[in-house]
Amino acid sequence: MSESHAYTRTARTNRAPTLQPRQPGHTGPTQQAAGLTPTQNMILQLQRTAGNAAVNALLRQYAQGKEAASTDGVHAAQAPVTQRAVTPVQRRAGGGQVTVQRWPTNTPNLDWSQTQSITALQSGQPVLFFKDQTDPPVVVKAEDAPYGLTLLNAFMHDQVHGTPTITTKDASGNKNQILSLIADSSKSDASWTDLGNAKDGNSWIVPRTEYGPDGKTPVETKGNTPAEKARYFMVDQFSKKPKIQIMAVAVGESGRKLAHKDAAATDQNPSRIRQLFDDGAYVTRLGQLTAADLFVENADRVLTNYGNWMTNANNAITLIDNMDDKSQALWGKDDVVGIHTYLDQLAPSNRDKLAKDLVTWLATEVRNGIKGGDAGLKAWLKEPQGGGTREQTIKQQLKQGLDQGCARIIKLYATGKTGKQGRQAKKAAKLAYKMDIKAGDRQAGGVSYWERLKARARYLHKLT
Repeated sequence: MSESHAYTRTARTNRAPTLQPRQPGHTGPTQQAAGLTPTQNMILQLQRTAGNAAVNALLRQYAQGKEAASTDGVHAAQAPVTQRAVTPVQRRAGGGQVTVQRWPTNTPNLDWSQTQSITALQSGQPVLFFKDQTDPPVVVKAEDAPYGLTLLNAFMHDQVHGTPTITTKDASGNKNQILSLIADSSKSDASWTDLGNAKDGNSWIVPRTEYGPDGKTPVETKGNTPAEKARYFMVDQFSKKPKIQIMAVAVGESGRKLAHKDAAATDQNPSRIRQLFDDGAYVTRLGQLTAADLFVENADRVLTNYGNWMTNANNAITLIDNMDDKSQALWGKDDVVGIHTYLDQLAPSNRDKLAKDLVTWLATEVRNGIKGGDAGLKAWLKEPQGGGTREQTIKQQLKQGLDQGCARIIKLYATGKTGKQGRQAKKAAKLAYKMDIKAGDRQAGGVSYWERLKARARYLHKLT
């Protein structure tokens, strides 16, 4: 579960008032770091857990009226051809492999009765790992993001730069059964006792006391043991969220994990992040996906949070989180363009500075923001390379990716939809909007997803 943090939200969990309100933890220095944006400084001083859930699904199935609705309330979204699902395998005694059909698949049904154990995170976030008889587990997360919008963000990333997002399904219709499983002590592993005993500074993650109905009198929280208190607490967290999404476990390691030393904290054993940032194609792809993120006001990835993408052994990237709270808020605005704080950073005149900020955050995140991070990275960035320094090379590659991403956004969303991919982009946005209206997450007559994407792309085009 070393990558379990990659499925948790940056925002803190909503909790009932307690006698010991939590204080944000620190993963980096408290002083203001030179050269960082205000957002970066703020993020550096807060305890960051990476990533709201995201998906990569083919919206075309909804247009064809073939949405798969199961009797247990789980809706399956088919993965697009650009993302090939990794099928879990079991080993034969003789060393061969047997393919195992298990959670989550591209079929509409998940048999929750097969749940054997549930693992909780010590952060207290409403993100759990459900395991049946095979590995790996599935991620079950309480959500408030509309499912159609979640699909659309993954689809947009795939079209702009070809990077897939973890496969996700909507399990909101199965909420009661999931809550019953969380409350079932026979499904809890040792992590629930750990959560019940976990602290953030001097405060309990799972409150031991809370204020009663009068708002003044302290009362003991439910549960006789730490594990039982943790189960009551988690049921409450899941109950407060309107959605439940289930995700596959992404293959690879997060950028934050790759920034750790491989061994013995010496330059002879540097972090793998150095190798990746010496790969021009990899760095350019990070620039492209950053353009797509900022297009929809999401700064919670390369610019501030290295937990929100995964890299496998072949340097292929999978996205974890395509929406933070600010990005999600964008879609409910009446103004057709909506918030454009981060969109403005994509203006050509701002891209050099943006690329510089990305490199600055690379050094700061790895050196200071990560316990056990690569302390020698700053000197490594200053080493000569290609007539300049490695830092300058990386900046140029990020800038190239930003340019390419912006050009692709404008082509897909701001121009006439005569091409196949442009028509697909329009269709996907309209279908996602209809899906969320049907689910009650959006009201008909507001600014549609397609209208907003088109308006923002044309705004970006004018900036050029």
